Amino acid sequence: MAVFVHLLSKPYLRLMMKASVRWGPIAGIAMSILIVGQASAASWSAPKRINSGDGYAQGLAMAGNTAVAMYYDGMGAFTRRSVDGGVSWEPPVSLTSLAPGTGYDHSIGAYGTFVDVVYEYDSRLRYRRSIDAGASFGAAVNLTPTGVESWSPVVAHGPGGTVVVAWAINGAMRARVSRNNGVTFGAAQTIGLGQTYTDDPVDVAVGDGVIYAAYYLDSSRLRLKTSIDAGVSWSAAFKVSNVADPHEGLDIAAAGTHAYVAYAANDVSFFSVNYRRTIDSGRTWEAARDLSPQGSDPASQPHLFLRGGVLRAVYTTCIDMWDYCDIRTPWYMQSSDGRTWTTPQRLMPTTFEESVAAGVGSSGKPIVLVSGWRASDGYISGVFVRRRL
Repeated sequence: MAVFVHLLSKPYLRLMMKASVRWGPIAGIAMSILIVGQASAASWSAPKRINSGDGYAQGLAMAGNTAVAMYYDGMGAFTRRSVDGGVSWEPPVSLTSLAPGTGYDHSIGAYGTFVDVVYEYDSRLRYRRSIDAGASFGAAVNLTPTGVESWSPVVAHGPGGTVVVAWAINGAMRARVSRNNGVTFGAAQTIGLGQTYTDDPVDVAVGDGVIYAAYYLDSSRLRLKTSIDAGVSWSAAFKVSNVADPHEGLDIAAAGTHAYVAYAANDVSFFSVNYRRTIDSGRTWEAARDLSPQGSDPASQPHLFLRGGVLRAVYTTCIDMWDYCDIRTPWYMQSSDGRTWTTPQRLMPTTFEESVAAGVGSSGKPIVLVSGWRASDGYISGVFVRRRL
């Protein structure tokens, strides 16, 4: 089978990047990264490359109407931003030193003019923040001790100056919370416990007066806790799903009293994308619904963006090859009520053989971040932007 197909999901990418740091480059792994807008191919601008080396996408954040993309580009972690809806992109901002394998396991979040990034660097979890919508970043702050390796770091920023950084470590979900927009952070605390010696993903989001934190107990049981006192205490664990797949994606989006958690469920052949929502800050949750249409190809890697009452979502399908899933394709959908959805729209032109959705946002017209590759480029990575016309 095509080995790099399975390396596109974040867990596999993370493993390969860590392997390249410890044991040297992994030959034959190359990808493209694309940022694309909603809607049919006829209403998109032409793809525009915004990176220069071998890399992969790690997230897209919206600082107001400014889009900020974060990616690994072979020589460290970078961001680039667009203040005009993706028409043009400012020069890259380097977050780590320009050396192979420096800075990986990236995550990005934003709120207002603040942009927050976290990444693992020199065996420590580091945090940097921008107060000018990603034009520049302050010095890195170490959030974990030297030599304490972390996995799957994530960051979220919300109202009231709340910034949450969470990560997995030896089967536990740990987090630190800031109440002053990332200037200082409280002590690390354990939110949930899972399997030891695993790198199952975690995720966080911030709504009005509430923090959401999701983690895995094991290879299928997904749980979620909330905090209404800025992380001082946490609720009992809520059962999101007992058939979730930790290696195929997890994302939370929150705004006001509404929040959504999306995940890949393995209750069908390979997996499908399900989601649950709350409209009362996590006190109650509606039953699970399908995001990827029933009867469609297996789907995974969900990413959500909630603003102005509109929930935008991307996910990636693949073709069931019996013993593996191949030929990955990303799709876009949106909902104004959290229950009914537009028809899925294919995000990538057919000239790209495979691609995986990596993030979604909107500056009035949607923008989506996607990792992919095509034979015409020799499978050399590239970062492109597409925008809704």
